[in-house]
Amino acid sequence: MSFKFTDYILTPKDLLSGFLRLVKKATLKENAGMIALLVSFFLLTHFYLQWQIDSCLFLIFFFALILWDLDSRISFAFALVCLIFCPFLLAFENNFIYLDLKNWAEQFAVWAYYFLVIGVVKSLIEYKQENKEQNENEK
Repeated sequence: MSFKFTDYILTPKDLLSGFLRLVKKATLKENAGMIALLVSFFLLTHFYLQWQIDSCLFLIFFFALILWDLDSRISFAFALVCLIFCPFLLAFENNFIYLDLKNWAEQFAVWAYYFLVIGVVKSLIEYKQENKEQNENEK
């Protein structure tokens, strides 16, 4: 057995193949559910709740993870990417004053927190599903 670095990280090729598999695997009910979810959030954000777009996108991302039964590691990977960007944005803050990189770093930190919370909730859901399957197999 040889060590492959790509077995332990999530590469863009993995994301693309996972997305293509989802599109091929998705049923009409799942596609209709996602379209209804997107339309309802659009209507809620613009007419009723006045939510920010990023909050709606995180909620859609969470429901997509649950609806399509995606792995929670995707959310953790996005959180790590956001956390990696934070120190670089703060380091270049003095060089690019007109870009207001400090606020961007704070926004990336908030997004990382959202992704971590979504990942933990999805991990708990996966854990309960695994326990339920194990209990059914033992019977």
